[in-house]
Parts: sequence; C-alpha cells; structure tokens
Amino acid sequence: MMWITQDEAFDMYAQFWAYRHGRKAVELAREAAKAHERRGDHEGYTAWNDVAERIERKHLVPEAPAYSKASLSAFVGSV
Repeated sequence: MMWITQDEAFDMYAQFWAYRHGRKAVELAREAAKAHERRGDHEGYTAWNDVAERIERKHLVPEAPAYSKASLSAFVGSV
C-alpha cells in the first residue's frame, strides 16, 4: 500500500483543478477561498489559496489547449 503526504495530495488536486478549469483555474480557486472565508472557514480558505498558489507556482495552466474540439472531432472521425 502506498501512502501520500498532504503536500502531495495538494499537488495532485492543483493539477486536476488546472486541467479541469484551464485558464480560469486560479481565479476559481481564489473565489472558492473567499467563499470559505466569508463563512468563517479558515482551513478551507487556506486550502483553496494553497491550490491557487500551487497552480501559479508550478505553471500548471497550459498556454493553449492541446487539441481543439474541431481538431479532435476530425481525428476521431478519421479513425
């Protein structure tokens, strides 16, 4: 059995969040942090800010998507 650290878990989630939300990933993570802050959830605020910082620090958001929907459709259609 393999155990991961909390730090590794945050890295994995930041990577997922960046791929899921693309260029808006940092903005959405910061909005989530602010929502937790408004509710008085300091741990949630800290966690979401950590996710946003990791995305920025590790440059996880690609400059442009690897495939557009049109190019992917053309590829799938040709197979």
